Amino acid sequence: MITDNSILEDTGNTIKSNSNVLASTEQTVVEALSEAQAKITAANSAAASQAEAQASQAVVAAYSQAASAAAVGDTATASSAAALASSLVADSDSNAQSVTETTSESASQVAE
Repeated sequence: MITDNSILEDTGNTIKSNSNVLASTEQTVVEALSEAQAKITAANSAAASQAEAQASQAVVAAYSQAASAAAVGDTATASSAAALASSLVADSDSNAQSVTETTSESASQVAE
């Protein structure tokens, strides 16, 4: 026999079931967003590390260019390359990406 109470009980169970699904969906969305944030943070960290490594390589290349130039008596190039290397070391605390871009341009000028 269907009574008002049984209808209300069925309706309450349906609402409860739907709210459990919504709560589960909300948790899934929160977890997905948290995972995405972690991936973004890791990607940013990896990019910064790569830029720092490239900047360090540029310093080594500039010092190497200075040593090579000095070895053959080219004091002007040796001085320029040493100044570039010193400048790159001084800039190492600034944004690694901008240092890398500056290094690429400067290194090509020293080689000329």
